Amino acid sequence: MRMFDGFLCFFGGTNVLGESMAALSAAAGAAVVQAAGTDAWISVRGVMRRVLGGRDEDEGIRSAARLDAMAAELAAPSALQERERVQEWWTRVWRERLEILLESLPEEHRAVAAADLRGVLEQARQRGSVAGGIHVESARDVSVRAAGGSVAGAAVTVEGGIHLSSPLPPRRQD
Repeated sequence: MRMFDGFLCFFGGTNVLGESMAALSAAAGAAVVQAAGTDAWISVRGVMRRVLGGRDEDEGIRSAARLDAMAAELAAPSALQERERVQEWWTRVWRERLEILLESLPEEHRAVAAADLRGVLEQARQRGSVAGGIHVESARDVSVRAAGGSVAGAAVTVEGGIHLSSPLPPRRQD
């Protein structure tokens, strides 16, 4: 692979994808994986089905099935122990799939697909805008603490029960 006039060239084949499109593919692949299981999933899934399927309804159905398989795998209890590895694998899958797709499209269709992928990134950015861009999902306990005179806080969406306790020891009644 070599850089030439702002393009990544893959020698040994005819694949040439602009550097910005390669970066967009990588970012969108990661955004798709991060959206799985969140409020943004239905919207992201719909955009990805449209982008990956194009005008081919059968390919759209196959793409939706792949997206659903990924979401199910990430939600499986066994994936919680290996979540990072599973996320990395799916991120790579979607990056490569999007690169291949963008390379194959005529320029005018590529521009439309790129705009749709940028929309996916915008949804992911907006979803992560709380707490300075940090978003945490957990199926287990989460602790937020302040130290050394700092202040800590969290915005919480709860599915199920919650238990809050005072961070201060109880006052003595004299």
